[in-house]
Amino acid sequence: MAAFAGPLEATGRRTPRAALVLLVLFGVALNHTSLLYGFNLSVADAVAAIILAIALMTGRFFFPLSATYVFLMLSVLVLIVGGFITPVLFPIDLSASQMLSDYLKLATSFCYFLLGINIARTGYAPILLRVFALTAAGIGAAGIVLSSLPQAFQPELLFYGEFRFRGFINDPNYFAVLQIAAMALLWDDEKVRASVRVPALVILSISVLLSASKTGAIVLMIYLIWRLVRTMVSGATAPSSYVRFLWILLMLMAAGVLAVMASDPERRLELATTFEATPALNRLAPLLIDFESGIEGGGSTRDVAWGSAVTIIEAAPLIGVGVGTYLDVSQALTGHEELAHNTFLQIAAEWGLLVAGVFVATVILLMVRRPSGVDTMHLWLKNRDAVLVMLMGSMGVSLNNARQFWLILGILVATHLFASLNYGAKPKTRSLQDEPTHNVT
Repeated sequence: MAAFAGPLEATGRRTPRAALVLLVLFGVALNHTSLLYGFNLSVADAVAAIILAIALMTGRFFFPLSATYVFLMLSVLVLIVGGFITPVLFPIDLSASQMLSDYLKLATSFCYFLLGINIARTGYAPILLRVFALTAAGIGAAGIVLSSLPQAFQPELLFYGEFRFRGFINDPNYFAVLQIAAMALLWDDEKVRASVRVPALVILSISVLLSASKTGAIVLMIYLIWRLVRTMVSGATAPSSYVRFLWILLMLMAAGVLAVMASDPERRLELATTFEATPALNRLAPLLIDFESGIEGGGSTRDVAWGSAVTIIEAAPLIGVGVGTYLDVSQALTGHEELAHNTFLQIAAEWGLLVAGVFVATVILLMVRRPSGVDTMHLWLKNRDAVLVMLMGSMGVSLNNARQFWLILGILVATHLFASLNYGAKPKTRSLQDEPTHNVT
């Protein structure tokens, strides 16, 4: 495929057909995951493998050395700790197959991270993210239609527990977070007409509620407040004083409703009662009545999962327990065998507090620090908000192996990496390190 002139934005030239087909397939497939033989698999994995294979065979693949070294050191750490230290410190039987399974998940996550960097380097990242977000909206629209039909007409493939819409994602909480991430990617995408973008955002919001995910509902509320604040303080996102006035009015009305709900338990109960006709909303109703019990009840058991993770961290704070041992250690220490349902606790328990803390701090720095290149700013803003959404969702879902998170994080890193290297300042095509843009295939 033909190279592009811009560092991260493929503008001014027509996207080659082969690249466009791969991008569309990849973007659509990122909305699918399925649990098979203990592995969280996706059709996107097959497409990603094709892109990686072609890029490697053509010599067009870019390896960021610093990130690769960090991954190799992390691999050594978690394999040595999980394979040799943890079985000695805790009364567990080491499972080689479980270690291999968990490490393959970690390695796959790093491959998606590299893929995100390389797709951003070609200038195709905006197209990929746009396809992913619009596909998510299309799935959300299907969910709205199906949820309005009698249960007999609702396919089990798309629903969890009979009424929780999950699309083609195996977990409704995971689905909800991805839908909000799609909102973040689509919100300021000027390439999508407002007549399409605004209804898509509404559909994505409704689909989050239809998932009956308490984590999703909380993240959605926080994200909308974040957008509200950005609209008020940014002239770029508030085209007129009239629009800004409407936003302020809506925020004041919402604040008034929340104040009344907080001070009057009977009003909260009345509102929660109106949700009973819709099973998905009915599952979210306890959040209005008693937030703490709402988080713990309804099958959530987040308090138990988080407590188990904290116990493991206290037992191995410096180096963690490594890969392939978390569930066994959890069972041995607490009697509960389940994941942390919290990305931060999960990686702290597996990698140790020091490594996990450095990783989280690095991600936050990438989100806070603006890239030096003006051309990369729009892509950085979209991916920053999407990463922010997934970090908020990480409080209630273990997303440490989520392929979408690592792909988007790779693109976010690329906005800093290639801006600082001043790609595109003087196009070159012979050296991989110096080439401003290149082919995906």
